[in-house]
Amino acid sequence: MTTSSEPIQTPAFHHFEITLVLAGHTYKYETEATAKIFLPFVRFQFCYEDRIPEGEYVYTKLEPAGQQNRLTVSLNIRENTLSRDRLVDASLDDKETEHLLAELLYDTLVEFTGITPQWGMSTGIRPVKTMEKRLAAGDTMEQAEEYFRTRFHAGEKKIALCRTIVEQQRPILAKNRRESVSVYIAIPFCPSRCRYCSFVSHSTAGAKSKALLAEYLEKLLVEIRLLRDKIENNHLHLHTVYIGGGTPT
Repeated sequence: MTTSSEPIQTPAFHHFEITLVLAGHTYKYETEATAKIFLPFVRFQFCYEDRIPEGEYVYTKLEPAGQQNRLTVSLNIRENTLSRDRLVDASLDDKETEHLLAELLYDTLVEFTGITPQWGMSTGIRPVKTMEKRLAAGDTMEQAEEYFRTRFHAGEKKIALCRTIVEQQRPILAKNRRESVSVYIAIPFCPSRCRYCSFVSHSTAGAKSKALLAEYLEKLLVEIRLLRDKIENNHLHLHTVYIGGGTPT
């Protein structure tokens, strides 16, 4: 059953809390990431019990239904409600079931907000890498594009952008040597934490995190020296070094 008022625009959802219910499943990452596409400034409180909470909520549920599973999504935000459900094969693995629940949540939020994101439900930070993996697995470019279209509901402009970047990167990536390595040096501290940040990063504004910084850097230098020795001993070619995690730091 579906009930809804006129589509609500995302700017109305700034700076308040919503309870995200995960009933019958533990698919926290994809459900939260999908909800944040439409509600980027909302703080989520998580509930793992099968109950309708007080106040505003995004309710998601997985329950057995014979040889199938029933997926349910219900929204109650700013006195507007919308519910959807679907049946999926119970033999599907967790990864696929998680995707299908996130897809149901995505479709429900598209209808609820009236917004269709150009990147669709793609929530990672490297969509081009996903396309490259499809091509490496044997897909044609057309098949890889169709995967983005059907799997992630991406818009044509973003699909074309991915294709352009893949084609431009190919001659550069072809120059990579088998012995090439890239090193990521994690410094997960920032002067402050941005609301949109998806990295495991801690604000140095807090006394606890600030107290750990000196010791962390000391241990990090030890690890860098050990890694340097491993690269030299195995005759590897250091291609790139990326320092991040707390990028402004």
